[in-house]
Amino acid sequence: MPQSESPSDNPTPQSRPSRHTRRPPLAEIDSWELWQEWKRGERAAVMPWMRLLAGFCVVLAAMYSFFFVSSILSDDTIAPIALLFVYVGFLYWIWARISPRKGFALAIVGVMVAVSLVAFAIWFVAYWLSGWSVWVGIVGTLVLGLLGLVIALPGLNTMAQQNES
Repeated sequence: MPQSESPSDNPTPQSRPSRHTRRPPLAEIDSWELWQEWKRGERAAVMPWMRLLAGFCVVLAAMYSFFFVSSILSDDTIAPIALLFVYVGFLYWIWARISPRKGFALAIVGVMVAVSLVAFAIWFVAYWLSGWSVWVGIVGTLVLGLLGLVIALPGLNTMAQQNES
């Protein structure tokens, strides 16, 4: 009589069940997994991604400042309102894609907004203290954009070095 084979005798390739309902398409890495690494104290693995996110937020603040100065120079009162709707739509788009855990994604978007607003507020105060000098607004916008790149690029370099090894 033939004996029935047990599953351990005849291994078949099976896909592992996913811990997540879907993979967020916004990034190559799940933001929840990064948070778990941070909580475990694996800061070196997370810091390049944090730098990239912080740099993105500062560049986003530079974009706000550019549109702010542009709307003032053109005396456009409708563009800032339209841009506010675009901004809210953009935040919703990020929120929907950053993590399948909606509460966690909302917290990340909140932190992104806070970092961007702090950078924009610093630019705005400098612009205001200058007596609304257009040159201070333009140069400040350039400085914000470059600062965002200076913050983000070392993180990208670290990620590239980690991928090579």
